[in-house]
Amino acid sequence: MNTDNLNLRIVDDFREFCSFIETENPPLSSKKEVMGKKDAFSINSRLYYKREVDKPHYQQEHYPALDLLFTLAIEGQLFKKVKDEKGNISLHGTKKLESFRQLNDCEQYCFLLETYWCCYDFVSQFDSISWSAELNPIQKLFETFLQIGPGGSIFTVAQLGGF
Repeated sequence: MNTDNLNLRIVDDFREFCSFIETENPPLSSKKEVMGKKDAFSINSRLYYKREVDKPHYQQEHYPALDLLFTLAIEGQLFKKVKDEKGNISLHGTKKLESFRQLNDCEQYCFLLETYWCCYDFVSQFDSISWSAELNPIQKLFETFLQIGPGGSIFTVAQLGGF
């Protein structure tokens, strides 16, 4: 189902991601345990939030939306990485994926958003980004939020020397 609401397009993209994983069963790389260039290119071309590329030159991490969907699928425990008898790794849907499918569009969006804010590893993502001078305040803001932790008050930001 394609939604007209732009906020819910990520839900459509996530459904497309799930469909691709289940129908194509792409192998994951043995080293990084992510999709290969051809599979990443293929799924990227089906997404609303895609990176415009014309050939499969890039690894999964160079497709921001795809990499996010992959991470949400794992961190949300909707898919798990499974090794077969030959040692090949692929993603397999869990019982939680079936429960996820029973949710309506808005509930699926909320699940993905909650997974993003509660489970996404911002620290490793920020460590892998070379921040320019213009973006450094954004990094500082997120680092401050990380220092506050769950249940902290936004007023704590000023106390921590934030903004």
